[in-house]
Amino acid sequence: MAESWKQAKIYVASGYFDMEGERQQIFNSVLPEIRKACVLLRVQVHFVDLRVGVNEHDWWLLIDKGGFEPILLEIDRCAPFFVGIYGEKYGRMVEDYKFPRDPTWNKIREGFPPGSGRSLLELETYWGALRDPRRSSPVFCFRDPAFLKSQKFKQEAPMFCSAEISPPLT
Repeated sequence: MAESWKQAKIYVASGYFDMEGERQQIFNSVLPEIRKACVLLRVQVHFVDLRVGVNEHDWWLLIDKGGFEPILLEIDRCAPFFVGIYGEKYGRMVEDYKFPRDPTWNKIREGFPPGSGRSLLELETYWGALRDPRRSSPVFCFRDPAFLKSQKFKQEAPMFCSAEISPPLT
């Protein structure tokens, strides 16, 4: 009997606009290579980036309505795999995190109280990588600030901004 394929989901967290090019590189260059390598292991790999296919306005409407629970639950479904992509900005600050009243959310509610001025990227990073380091295998990618001033960035920035990200497989 043939062994069945396993599934691995990797959650990708980053700022909405400032890391668009980096996310595109992951989806268009890194993911295909990881998929090729995992074929021998009979593992199908999917990157999950909840920002794909959602414009910034609609994304923040969801967040402003307290749409954090689905994001955090999706991060849990991807565990233990988490990739954080960071640059000079750490995402928009959220004024009022609305978490479920269930006691399981108490710790996160204490760390992200209303008016704390903490970003969604910080919440994603905490939940996916730092909340319980024993259950995660995070990868943190940091963009060199000098890159934004470089000639290479000036040449490649238009390419990053016009390319499309492949949607995650379901």
